Amino acid sequence: MSRLLFHPLSLIIITILGLIFSYSLYQSSQKYVHSSQNLAISEQNIAQEQQAIEQVKNELNQANLTLSEEKIIRDELLQQSPGEYVVQIPNLDDLPEPTPPTSQELTPWQSWRQLLFGQ
Repeated sequence: MSRLLFHPLSLIIITILGLIFSYSLYQSSQKYVHSSQNLAISEQNIAQEQQAIEQVKNELNQANLTLSEEKIIRDELLQQSPGEYVVQIPNLDDLPEPTPPTSQELTPWQSWRQLLFGQ
């Protein structure tokens, strides 16, 4: 039996089986690492989605409050209660840039004429 164990052919077979076993363990460890990374990414995505869901739920709860409904009616729909006035102030970004004044000075008569008749 010990002769068979130390035979060169049996040593080659044992070596090949050992290499196959080692390679199999290496592949399994690589699959484990890859699975762990995928699991971490999936858990991160789940946490982000849960946070988004909580944010939407909070917004829904805020929207269901009567004060929020009034705010939406007043701000977005521009409606008012009887006796109220709505004043809408434009954004400064939407206004055109002022043109620099001309260096030509007008006489008082020309100033009045331009003011009254737009000429």
